[in-house]
Formats: sequence, C-alpha cells, structure tokens
Amino acid sequence: MALADDRQTGAGFRTKIPTEPTMVQVYTAEFLFEGYVHIKSGGYKGRVSDTLNDAGSFLVLTDARMWARQGRKAVGEATEHPVVMLGTGDIQVLIPSG
Repeated sequence: MALADDRQTGAGFRTKIPTEPTMVQVYTAEFLFEGYVHIKSGGYKGRVSDTLNDAGSFLVLTDARMWARQGRKAVGEATEHPVVMLGTGDIQVLIPSG
C-alpha cells in the first residue's frame, strides 16, 4: 500500500524552507566554534539573532571547526565536524561574520 509506505518514510510530507548559510564564531567557556548557521531567507526570522532566539535548546552549526580555549585565545589544532549542536545556554558570545 503506497500511502502507508509514504507515511513511514515521510515521502510527500517534506517541505524545504529556503535558507542562507551565514558564517558565525561562537564562544563557549571552553571552546571556540566557527561554522554556518542557516537562517531563513529574508523577512521574518531572517537574521542570526532571530535564529538564536528561536533555536530552543540548541543552535545547529554546519561545516564547523572547533578549538579549545585558554582565556580569550584558541589553542591547538581545530577539529572539523559536519554538524555541531550547541546548547544555547552555553553560548557566551556569537559573532556573525557576514
């Protein structure tokens, strides 16, 4: 039965919302992250601050790099991650680069 298969796989129920990747730097107590936040194109919720305020418990970065921090400086080599989910309560500073 095709309808039952579609419900199980989600086929036919997916809606793609156009987004624009925006490079950001995010500082937490222990790490510096650099990656892309995907914000909705134009208008309502079209700013990084809107995305952060609406993120709920986590902010998602894609194509991210992560460094350990000592004081204000990043130390060591960056590790690369396709996706990082940051707890919004851990974010101290977020700087949009674009």
